Amino acid sequence: MNNLKDNVLNPSHWIRLIFIIIYAVVMYILFFPILLLLVVLQFICALIFGAPNGNLTRASNVFGQYILQTINFITYNSEEKPWPFNDINSNIDNDFD
Repeated sequence: MNNLKDNVLNPSHWIRLIFIIIYAVVMYILFFPILLLLVVLQFICALIFGAPNGNLTRASNVFGQYILQTINFITYNSEEKPWPFNDINSNIDNDFD
C-alpha cells in the first residue's frame, strides 16, 4: 500500500500527465490540418510536375517522425519528450537525395 501512495504522490507522474495533455491537445488540433495540407500540396505538385516534390517529401518524413515520437511519449513507449525538448530529427536518416 505504501508503494501505491508513493507512486500517487510522485511529482514526476503528474508532470508527465501535464505533458501528455499538452501533446494530446496539440495532436488533436494541429496534426490533422498539417497532414491534410502536406497531402494536398504533394498532390498538386504531382499533378503539375508529374512527380512528388522532394522538399514536401522530406517535410512529410520529419512530420511523420514527430507524430511517432509524440505517440510513443504519451503512450509510455518512450521516456524521451518530443520537440521542443528533443531534436525532431534524432531518429531520421538525413541523407536525402
